[in-house]
Amino acid sequence: MKTVRGDTVIVRKNTPLRCTEGAHVFPGDMIRTQAGASAGVILLDGTRLAVGENSEVVIQGYMFDPPANKYSLIVNIVRGICVYVSGKMGRLAPKAVEIQTPTGVLGTRGTALAVKVESEWP
Repeated sequence: MKTVRGDTVIVRKNTPLRCTEGAHVFPGDMIRTQAGASAGVILLDGTRLAVGENSEVVIQGYMFDPPANKYSLIVNIVRGICVYVSGKMGRLAPKAVEIQTPTGVLGTRGTALAVKVESEWP
């Protein structure tokens, strides 16, 4: 975690953990923010995620292994606001990045985007 403001937790294996700057985020972790809170994540390849208040964002999967040519990033925006800015993976393997929402899946091609989800998964 690069930045943490307000009431933010990492939910790992159904257990909420106090979120602090410098904390590590792993595949399967959910970043959950409350009113007035936000979080900023920088992944190993330089991809940036900004999570707004009242949000739940899951890092569903992540692999960045250039020597083996293995790349994958799956982000699931359950509710709230998330801004994505591509890192090296967006340039090396843009089709390996997938942003999921309750109503669709966004494929990125080395770009930046902001997504707002107003409902939870059905």
